[in-house]
Amino acid sequence: MPLAGLIGRPLRALVRLACARPVATVLAALALAIASVVYALSSLTFATSTRALLPPGKPYVER
Repeated sequence: MPLAGLIGRPLRALVRLACARPVATVLAALALAIASVVYALSSLTFATSTRALLPPGKPYVER
């Protein structure tokens, strides 16, 4: 089976489902967006020091 058939059939089914249930599609998108924001706020951090981005213990870092 060609790759287009392997990808195309599930995508067509997903589009049909999304068109048949637009409210559920929007609610699912909102739930995923909220979950993504919660995850990002609780897990992601910023390394503001350039030294924190370099490998520890290397001679060129310790200078």
